[in-house]
Amino acid sequence: KSVVSSKLILRLSVSAPAADVVINGRKNPPAISYGKTTLRPDLEILLSADALHQILLGELRLSSAVASKQLTVRGPIFKTFVFEDIFHSAQAFYPSVLAEMGLDGKAPNKGSASLSRAAQCGIEECLHA
Repeated sequence: KSVVSSKLILRLSVSAPAADVVINGRKNPPAISYGKTTLRPDLEILLSADALHQILLGELRLSSAVASKQLTVRGPIFKTFVFEDIFHSAQAFYPSVLAEMGLDGKAPNKGSASLSRAAQCGIEECLHA
């Protein structure tokens, strides 16, 4: 809900392995695309797949990820509440997404493409809930 009301274009840039998730909050329901896009994000979050995995499992707090530079924000910092809402909502769906993909979530292969895809699925699930 906050994504649509924010009217922001958000990009989640994940590394190791590389993946981009773009959420267009100017559309209702939000449009989600993967990979490079011509849309220019209003707000961008950069982090590794492992950091995203830990955040979605609730093992790494967003504030700790920012403080330790595991997560970088590009754009107006006061608008990051939208990503915070997405991450917190995705935490409810993420364990079931991992289970569906046959991943236990506690002992991931570092930089796993499956893990990166699972995180994308968890975020997508929360946006369509």
